[in-house]
Amino acid sequence: FVKDALCGHHFLTGYGSAHIRNSKWAKRCLLVSSSWVWYIVLLLTVLLHCVLILFEPIQMLLKTGTLSPLALYGGIACTLVYVFDLTIIMVHFTRKHFFRFHHNKGLLVVVCCMVLDYIIYGLSGGLVFRLLRPCIWMLRSRATRGIGAVMMLILPDFMRFLLLIALCDIFFAAIGCHLFMDIYNNKTDPALLRQENGIYVGSFNNIGVAALRMFVLLTTSNYPRFAVPAYHADGSNMMFFGFAIMSGNFLLFSILVARIYDYYKIANKVRAKEERFQERQCLVKAFEILDPEGTGVMTLETWKRLYPFLVESKVEPNEVEVTSRFMKFKESSKNTERTNVTLLEFFSTVEILRSSVERKPPIQRRQGFIAPISYPREICMKLASSKYMVYFVKILHLVFLLLYAVVWYKMPAVVLWSIFYVQFFILILLVFDNVIKCVAHGRMYLVWTNLLDVSLLLVSLCSYIYVGATDDTLALRMWAKTVVFAAILLKYLAVVSPPAFLWLWLREMILPVSVLTSLIAIIAFVWAVLGMELYGHLGEPSDFKALCGYGFGDLRCALLTIFQLVIGSIWHRLMNRVIAATSYWSALYFVSFYTLMQLLVLNVVVAIIVELTAIIQAVQTPTSNKVSPSSLMGSPTHNLNRAVGTTIKVLQPICPVPDVMNIVKNQRSCKRISTETSFIDNEYNDESTMDGSEKVEAKQNDLSDWRRQISGEMTLLDANELIKLSQMAKCAQRLKHQT
Repeated sequence: FVKDALCGHHFLTGYGSAHIRNSKWAKRCLLVSSSWVWYIVLLLTVLLHCVLILFEPIQMLLKTGTLSPLALYGGIACTLVYVFDLTIIMVHFTRKHFFRFHHNKGLLVVVCCMVLDYIIYGLSGGLVFRLLRPCIWMLRSRATRGIGAVMMLILPDFMRFLLLIALCDIFFAAIGCHLFMDIYNNKTDPALLRQENGIYVGSFNNIGVAALRMFVLLTTSNYPRFAVPAYHADGSNMMFFGFAIMSGNFLLFSILVARIYDYYKIANKVRAKEERFQERQCLVKAFEILDPEGTGVMTLETWKRLYPFLVESKVEPNEVEVTSRFMKFKESSKNTERTNVTLLEFFSTVEILRSSVERKPPIQRRQGFIAPISYPREICMKLASSKYMVYFVKILHLVFLLLYAVVWYKMPAVVLWSIFYVQFFILILLVFDNVIKCVAHGRMYLVWTNLLDVSLLLVSLCSYIYVGATDDTLALRMWAKTVVFAAILLKYLAVVSPPAFLWLWLREMILPVSVLTSLIAIIAFVWAVLGMELYGHLGEPSDFKALCGYGFGDLRCALLTIFQLVIGSIWHRLMNRVIAATSYWSALYFVSFYTLMQLLVLNVVVAIIVELTAIIQAVQTPTSNKVSPSSLMGSPTHNLNRAVGTTIKVLQPICPVPDVMNIVKNQRSCKRISTETSFIDNEYNDESTMDGSEKVEAKQNDLSDWRRQISGEMTLLDANELIKLSQMAKCAQRLKHQT
């Protein structure tokens, strides 16, 4: 529990800390439920359960059907995994604290629905709750669950603004009914006899249909075809449609994006503040455990005993590192009067533990090399470190990538083979470049970037040999060329020119974007299965076989239809097709999904990306003339003097904390700065010299906790919360003395 609290894993322990300490089974269940291996197993189970819909009948809600043995037994097995996961979560919580979290209640309801689904199938032959299958992962994944919670906080404000958009839509629809009712019922008009405009006959017959058509017009999806009959009747009618599009699409939707960004910041701060308070509660409990005598401070000896259990490293930390990290508590509070750590200073433990440690072996002397090997190695060192060699390698990569784009229809064979031999020659030169670097650096060449470089180069070389050895008729030949291009492009972005601007941004965005993509996929899957249940019975007209008929014939077609709705591509045509086959009430399905996805979810995605961009830009912006924080996001760039000891380099908000009442004033003056402090301890200088140079460096925080970075001003609590936490610690001490 102490390790989870100090490492920021307060969401794992929750409020059942006493139960975890006293129960052996609770400890084991906590370890299993928080293990990354179990997360992967659970994710694969959810994916398998969702894929099994391909082997199930199209409609299982309104109609009954028979499942294949694969779908039946596979679904039951997945449900048993869900039940086991829920059981181990309930074991490491007490019953009271399990129901204290809303996501636990939701998980219990969804798992019960999964169990009830197969009971209903055994009784009546239907599956009622199969569209809830991906919700298991949304409730179990903390990142996805956090975004969903923020969206729920945004929802009331979003509904109020959506009401304003609805009023404007009804306003324009009412005007259209008065102006264009007769025009859109004149079937003798040639403009209405065209096939693409025939669906708009009677669009202004009543306020409901007119509001639907005007809402689609505000999204510019059915423009200009919807306005063609009005334009044909009188050219001045374009003023109405132009004003509607300008006020709706350019004004209201733009204001909606800005408002959602504001709503997101406010809701995210509220969410982050709640999580921060829970984390501080766990830290207070951990501090009480580390201070059983109730002295109110943590000594260096306690930290030395505790630290080896907190670091997840195979190399045992030496005393220089442990002492230096202990001194960072004092540096973060700017209080050097006392040597022990107080509760307020203990709150910075999470940031201090995120410092990364890199140890380097002692530098070997050149006299140890054999003379015949030393001279070629010196030559390779000069070539590898030459800036001209670096530029030459970059040019080779760019030429290779540009030659891939030299392609046209009926390309002459002479040009084709010339490009092939030039690219193959470039690959050979890149192989020689890696050989030179390997000879120059020796065993020091075995780092992950160089290993990635060699792996991508080998993939490119093997694929290119396959391209030259196969026939032109083979389809895999074109795919092999694409693999070569992708490998060289990734090699250039990731290895050749670090820290490359594009690669840096992609590296920092990959985790948040994957979380957002998973949330979009979950919502799309739910709507796709719902569409199968509602419209899967519709036939496939001969005119639309290539487009999956009405779009809901099976799960593949339903997901394709929903994807068109997500990107806003001709979604009104899909809606018009279903409306023509059913009724206008079917428009609720399409409009509700478009409103949820396009107006809420994607705008929240934009807000998150904007915040992440601001974070990365702030880290890249130099804060002084000498130090640029962007240089700290990659590998360490300089060595330390072994006689100095350990250096800790931290990127974090540093605020002086002289007393509790000045916290608010100090928070306003906090800035994200790069601080570097060297601690010289004569007691450990000899040991540091013997073990080799050591580096303790806090690189950019992992974006798996990117919500904490977005609300960076909440790193320190305000004065009232600090007073509450201090009172909690004092009350705990008094209770201990009384007992």
